[in-house]
Amino acid sequence: MSKMGGQDGIMSKIRQHPPRDHAGGPPAGPTPTEAASTPVPHEEGSDSEQIDDDPSVNPDPDSAEATTTAPTTADRPGTVTGGETSTTNTPNDLHHTFSPDGPETFDQKRARIDRSETISHVVHPTFRTPTTPETFAQRRSRIDRSETISYGPKAPGTPSRPQPYGPTTEHGFLVDILEPEAMDTAPETGLPSGWYADGYLVLEPIHDTWELKGNTLIRNHYVARDTLFNPRETGDCPIPEEMLAKDRTTRRGRHCHQDRWRNSPTPSTDQYWTGQTSFKILARHRREAQQAFYAASHGATTHAGAKEKRQKDARANLSERAMSLADRVAFVQAKKKELESFFTNHVWEFATEGEAPANRVLKAHFILKWSKHPDGSPRAKARLITQGFRDPDALAGLLDSTSPTLSRLGRTTLMSLASLKAWKTFIADITTAFLQGKEHPASRTLWIRLPADARALLGISDPRVLMRLRKPMYGLSDAPRAWYEEASRRLLSLGFTKHPLDGCLYLWFDTELRCAIGLHVDDLLGVVEPTWSSKMKEDLQGLFAFRDFREDQENFEFLGTQVSRQPDGGLSCGHEDYINKVKPIPLEKGRQADPDSPATDKEKTQLRALVGALQWAATQTSPHLQVHTSMLAGEVPRATVSTILAANKALRFAKANSDVKLLYPPILDNIEDIVFLAYSDAAFASRADMSSQGGYMVCLTHRAILDGGISSYHLLDWRSFRLPRVARPMLAAEGQAAAEAADCLHFVITFWKALLDPGYKINSDEQCFRWKNESLLVIDAKCLYDILHREELYVSSTADKRTCLEALVTRDKLKEIGGSVRWVSSERQYADGLTKDSATQLLADRLRTHQHKITADESYQASRKKDAGERARSANQFARPKAAASAIAATAFFATPSAATRTEDMTALILYHLTDEVAYYETGAYVFAFLLVTMVLIYLEGRRFGM
Repeated sequence: MSKMGGQDGIMSKIRQHPPRDHAGGPPAGPTPTEAASTPVPHEEGSDSEQIDDDPSVNPDPDSAEATTTAPTTADRPGTVTGGETSTTNTPNDLHHTFSPDGPETFDQKRARIDRSETISHVVHPTFRTPTTPETFAQRRSRIDRSETISYGPKAPGTPSRPQPYGPTTEHGFLVDILEPEAMDTAPETGLPSGWYADGYLVLEPIHDTWELKGNTLIRNHYVARDTLFNPRETGDCPIPEEMLAKDRTTRRGRHCHQDRWRNSPTPSTDQYWTGQTSFKILARHRREAQQAFYAASHGATTHAGAKEKRQKDARANLSERAMSLADRVAFVQAKKKELESFFTNHVWEFATEGEAPANRVLKAHFILKWSKHPDGSPRAKARLITQGFRDPDALAGLLDSTSPTLSRLGRTTLMSLASLKAWKTFIADITTAFLQGKEHPASRTLWIRLPADARALLGISDPRVLMRLRKPMYGLSDAPRAWYEEASRRLLSLGFTKHPLDGCLYLWFDTELRCAIGLHVDDLLGVVEPTWSSKMKEDLQGLFAFRDFREDQENFEFLGTQVSRQPDGGLSCGHEDYINKVKPIPLEKGRQADPDSPATDKEKTQLRALVGALQWAATQTSPHLQVHTSMLAGEVPRATVSTILAANKALRFAKANSDVKLLYPPILDNIEDIVFLAYSDAAFASRADMSSQGGYMVCLTHRAILDGGISSYHLLDWRSFRLPRVARPMLAAEGQAAAEAADCLHFVITFWKALLDPGYKINSDEQCFRWKNESLLVIDAKCLYDILHREELYVSSTADKRTCLEALVTRDKLKEIGGSVRWVSSERQYADGLTKDSATQLLADRLRTHQHKITADESYQASRKKDAGERARSANQFARPKAAASAIAATAFFATPSAATRTEDMTALILYHLTDEVAYYETGAYVFAFLLVTMVLIYLEGRRFGM
């Protein structure tokens, strides 16, 4: 903040502010005198830009380098530097410590500045000294009143009379240097600064703050730490790090240390400390740095990061000091249970400090959080975690930290298998999984220094007692890998075999497949034949210690995916609750009016968070969102306001279609009737950088689809992606997308053959990759269809030769799996919704029915040659809008469901569990007509009585 003494041109922007309380730390202002007066050692050979002012308060008020501390008494009207002296009847009286006798010496001036920046604590004006001793009832009443805080927004008070130079209280004044729209517009809560409501009143914990003094950025450390500070570690630095010099000055009391922080590890100290860390600002960035600091702090003298983040961290990191007695007891029991699990699993043993090398001793601490029991009731949870980032073996790159998890194809295969075979499902959660990993070799031995509360619970009074690790524990980078190897060993010992294409899918065969289990860290998802259910449960419970084991649930959740059992016996998977919790990016109206304006760093961070949140749902159960997230992810580095508006629009689309789920109905009675089908499409130069977008979806369906019948399908895999190679003609884009789709179709068929055949081996046999029935690749590009069906490929001088090579590879892959290519008009191409954002709503409507039909068209009439009505009827044949989906329950009372629909040749029977399409639409029309007539009659009757 600049010193604004007698500058009348700038004083027009001064406004009054109440004194700011800096919750969680000491008030903003100068640091202790001993820290400010400590000389800063300069390293020889440092950059010339770094040799600048000392970060202490600049005693020269006329210096061009302004400070961010509150203006002093000398800057106010009535002082030597502030203007004429006010009379005693005006509110602008001189400070009682100021004396204008002669010129000030440096020491006098420094003492006056220190006094003026010291907050004076005055008696509240409503306080009256009691004349008689206070009774117990009076004291109790006073305490109750003092602890009662009124909620709700503050009522607007009567504005005080404006003064030309602001208030003249001891607290000084603040200058509003930001535009009105740049100020913090958070609604008033009626709570004092530093407090917030989270079910009950909570005071923000002590936190560090940033401060700008002269040309130095200072981090004030009020929270004790045992490492030097790096501005990258908190993520809330108000100034871009490229504006900071490479030197760092750390002050701890009277001790001052200077080093370089860029491209160097953060060293630890020998003890916990508080103090300051100073960073010089490069000369060429000083003006931009000041503007960035003021923008981040909203004109305040200090910056402590986002308030929402601090409150979220405070809720996540529970403190026992703020707990009730019952909560403390609950967490003490949780700590005891956690320590017992370490001894039960033989994770460690007692040792002494003398036998442990100093670099192999790691500290540990408890993390407390509230979890849930299976019935939803709260459960106190304590986790003992070590400092894995200090692991010497990890820092030396000697550890294998890779740990596979269940793939998306593995999860959709389990859902499909449970529906097709009418098997039971079960989910399980393994307790203390990381403590059950395989033992460490002798060269990997580590020692753990327990926290004081853990030593007290174990009855250890000597702090030199350590724990020697025999197995990995929470926090070590190799703990997930060790657990995966141990879990795999146990399942294999039970008779399971590992799927060759998914390391976390385990299969149990008798004469044929009886059970399949997917392992995702410590969570299990399994499907089992009903007659083998009890045996599998008994074997697994003897193998693992489960916290929760639930089987054949109507509704359950696995890895955030909501799974429900359908009335027809099938399953559905969705993320409706998750999508409805995602919040949009707020934008002011002024920003929305300028869509080409570049996004700020904060807005880019919010954009990444929003795109990432949508991308999780798109890759798990919502294919209709993936083209939005794919295109938005490519625009984040060069994001503008229009990109943020597009992301908010994508979120609105996701919420409007949050009811869309992946359906796995029982579409066949015999595994021999399975047909695999892939839709492929490409959009030429549809991205912001003029690159092309490709997409495909691989389905499992009934073999009647080969003869033009209607059938439901299971969606096994899908993808929307930027094509890796620049496409010159449209044919090149379609060729790349088709090659990717054929590759995925090839992989899915191999995946299912290995799933169902215990003796399956991948080799060069002709039948190795061929499925029992013909597989299909469905495209809508006639030129590519002709190339794939042509016996000899002719490459002209103007053709894309690379496209012809890809077509040859695609044709060979289809020949290997016994597949063929089918052409459909573009309005019937399901993968169109994975390449064009204009087709995503149609894809969402189609996913509500999960039905399709490959229509043969001998004339190969393109979509653009059809009239609008014919094109709409063809596109919407299996599309159900959300309104129709909501009304299907009502129309079910009038429509007669069809159990089966026969194909045109009357030879194949397709199970059809939903309402017949013709009857459904006819009934909808009748119901609409009935409602319309009823509304007209009610309207006419109302007018008649009104007249």
